[in-house]
Amino acid sequence: MFPDEHKDGKCSFRKRCFTWLKNSPLRNSKYVILLISNAAPAVGTTNALLLIPSYANYNGLSKHEYSTIYMIISLADMSARLLSALLSDKKYIPTPTIYATGLFFAGLSVLFFPACDEFWKFCLVSSLFGVSTGFHVGVYGVMLADILGIHRLHAGYALSMITNG
Repeated sequence: MFPDEHKDGKCSFRKRCFTWLKNSPLRNSKYVILLISNAAPAVGTTNALLLIPSYANYNGLSKHEYSTIYMIISLADMSARLLSALLSDKKYIPTPTIYATGLFFAGLSVLFFPACDEFWKFCLVSSLFGVSTGFHVGVYGVMLADILGIHRLHAGYALSMITNG
């Protein structure tokens, strides 16, 4: 048996684990749903970004053209992160709506990549992909703070980063 306290007054490992589990963000069902909904796009968007150069090369695009496609994705993502944070902060659109819309269009835009066979189509789909990933990433922290509260945000964010790889 492990004692609950050591001689120097520190709590045992077992007691600290039980205390953490009792106050864990995993006890919040909204947080668990948010965690699962954020883990799937983390895998999907990463794979899409890794496969764009080889798919563009397969369709006859030059190295300069698919580097331009990466730039379009990056600029659209950054712009959407700023815009979604602004929309969420000003309460023009509810934060869960921004998040869900971003998730939906991120998945939808990945489905459109196989239809791309010309540079302008890649640019169009890449901008949609960048904007949609930026929208759901831009408000994720706000959603965590709303669901968990500031006092459990550190543990919730840590678990979120563990599940995203």
